[in-house]
Amino acid sequence: ECENALEFYRNYQTEVETRNFIYVKEASDIIQIFQKSKIPAVLLKGIAYYVLSDSDYFRCRLLGDIDCLVSEDHLAAAEEALRSAGYRRIEEQTAGVPHSRNFIKRAGSFDMVIDLHWTIPVIDFDPLSLKQKT
Repeated sequence: ECENALEFYRNYQTEVETRNFIYVKEASDIIQIFQKSKIPAVLLKGIAYYVLSDSDYFRCRLLGDIDCLVSEDHLAAAEEALRSAGYRRIEEQTAGVPHSRNFIKRAGSFDMVIDLHWTIPVIDFDPLSLKQKT
């Protein structure tokens, strides 16, 4: 039984490493496309931690999307650049989220997702209760 668990873990880790490699390559391609179009952009959250950190935690974590920040002035150009790279916008996933738009394209056996942000919301919360202040 232990051997089965180890085999499962090895297979899962190989899948994580493969998927993350594809995500990092795609993030690099998107940043290059934005640079060619003179769109300043910054990677955020999981993908940024993965690329910049030497921590095993981030190396073992499965990337689920690419979060990218652009200025609102460059938003339309960034959306067009993503469309020309084969992405389509997912309207229903961003309903009620006024600070990002989601884009998707098929990448082999899974969907590649980009969350395009133009602002970072600041939420006022009580750090002791971890509840949002009203």
